[in-house]
Amino acid sequence: MACEICDAPPSSDLWSSPYWRVFVARDQDYLGKCIVALRRHEEDFVALTQDEGNDMWLTARAVRDALLRCFAPDHFNYQVLGNSVRHVHMHLTPRYVAPREFGGRTFTDNHWGTWPFPAQDNISAEFLKTIAEAISREMPSKGAAK
Repeated sequence: MACEICDAPPSSDLWSSPYWRVFVARDQDYLGKCIVALRRHEEDFVALTQDEGNDMWLTARAVRDALLRCFAPDHFNYQVLGNSVRHVHMHLTPRYVAPREFGGRTFTDNHWGTWPFPAQDNISAEFLKTIAEAISREMPSKGAAK
């Protein structure tokens, strides 16, 4: 069975740890939204090993801190659902009270204070790469396996 996370090329990663890959979500309905995905295929979140679980929190913290430096979000949502992609991963979604400007675009969180609803905004691969590069520059270099 194909898995879009397992099949994604490592070149799409903006950072990685021993157990997790980090990449920018294709849907940038919230500026800087990232995916933290387990490097091995697993479908059950509670099946993580102790080391994988510990490293997940360290990785999520590194991404959160990088996003704070890049875009100054006002809050974060962390979602682990697995409904449409059956591979353990976390959506790390920055939330914004006021619009943010980046790369000549304005990003507005129209659902502040509620669930982060997806938008239908098309972001080019080139612009996603620009976002990923900005975040990557703020990620720790120690232990990174880009």
